[in-house]
Amino acid sequence: MPATPLPPLHVGDITVTIFNSGDLRHFLRDSLDLPASAWQGRYDDALFGDWIPVPVQCALIQTPSATVLVDAPSADLGEESDLSVPGYTPPPDLLRQLASLRVDPSDITHIVITHTHFDHFNGLADIHTASPRANYPQAQLLIGRADWEAQAQAEGFAQGTSPSAQMLQPYASAGRLQLVDAPVELAPTVTVIPSPSETRGHLSVRVQSQGTTFYCIGDVYHHWVEVENRDWMVGWADHDLTVAEREKLEPTALAEDARLMASHINGIGRLVRAGDGVRWEDIPLAAAQ
Repeated sequence: MPATPLPPLHVGDITVTIFNSGDLRHFLRDSLDLPASAWQGRYDDALFGDWIPVPVQCALIQTPSATVLVDAPSADLGEESDLSVPGYTPPPDLLRQLASLRVDPSDITHIVITHTHFDHFNGLADIHTASPRANYPQAQLLIGRADWEAQAQAEGFAQGTSPSAQMLQPYASAGRLQLVDAPVELAPTVTVIPSPSETRGHLSVRVQSQGTTFYCIGDVYHHWVEVENRDWMVGWADHDLTVAEREKLEPTALAEDARLMASHINGIGRLVRAGDGVRWEDIPLAAAQ
């Protein structure tokens, strides 16, 4: 498992730190729902033959006027989850990782949830108390409007009985929930951008400073094989929206030579041209400055 938090990335005069809250078990063959003929002979059988570990990453963006957390995950999915890695000891939780950088939870001014799949926001609150308590007491919580509305329709959400509701409601009840359906500037260098893909309310975050650009793209891609195969995606993603978002992102990221963080691809990378398409290229953080 890579060290976490990772060494800081400097985007101009902005500091970005990537955290891994812990690895999950991912069955690539099943999640992409591909016939063997699609990948055999092109990729190592081990990649599709059994489960592989994938990280659940988030990012801290520190600017002079805002301290932004992109996603707030926890490795605690419950022992019964089929996503849990057998015998795995996760890294320290996100609050302790932030503390290692001398970042107090009350320092966080904004939290952007890329989309409302539980592994991206299940560290927002302590739900093991008499009433759920926000882990980031001063933060404004930004969620895509379409994702919030989908959550609001879920069974148990209105009553506050589901784990999802218990994580989100402390922020909504305190008036610190902002629903997003258009770009939102959090600082002169940080913009939240709707990026409908895996979900209709999916959000990305763009950081640009002194000619350098960085994107947190959530689950626009789950794995680098999806970068090489634009039509490949997890079965629960909205196919048409995801293809359209990738078609929009690819030329932009290439033109900007942007650094990218995808939630489930280790570290950071960039898109590079590969024939008529693109591929993912890992960037060692020491070389990314």
